[in-house]
Amino acid sequence: MKFDYRVVKLPCMSTRTPPSIAWLARKYCFAKSELADLEKELAAILTRRDSLQSDVESLARVINIHEVPIEASELALSRKNTSQKKLKYGTLTKTILNYLHNLPSRQDASISEIFYAVIRSADVEVFSELEYLKLRKSVSHQLRNLCRQGRIIRTEKGTGKYTSRYRTLAHGDQLQWDFL
Repeated sequence: MKFDYRVVKLPCMSTRTPPSIAWLARKYCFAKSELADLEKELAAILTRRDSLQSDVESLARVINIHEVPIEASELALSRKNTSQKKLKYGTLTKTILNYLHNLPSRQDASISEIFYAVIRSADVEVFSELEYLKLRKSVSHQLRNLCRQGRIIRTEKGTGKYTSRYRTLAHGDQLQWDFL
């Protein structure tokens, strides 16, 4: 049964709902639907947890009966890469190259400009200072890797006060110094 919050039949009232009650009814319906969605997600998570728990227990039994003497409880947990969990593989490189290719010819961009372009175009939400610093460091490292691969060039080397600047290759750019 769906509740229509615009029309509430109360005794001694016309069919029009007062705004204060309509607002409360809207808030109630919204909160109730969010709660129902959350309970569905929670049920799915609990089911997944039970499934994984039974898998772990059965794998532990198999490991313990194996002829090589290994205790399953002594095995180290695998770590996930948390520094790049916000971007899929290759997204950072594609975003950097797209941004630099869209700049006018021979115009360069600083690491900060490229970093903010990555955040905007990849729809990355940075919630903590640690995430911000990790993503900025990733952008900086990827720029250096692209430079080393010869896909972009560094026009200015960064100092303590200024950041490095990068751009795409233009006709006539020299990638390495010739010492002949």
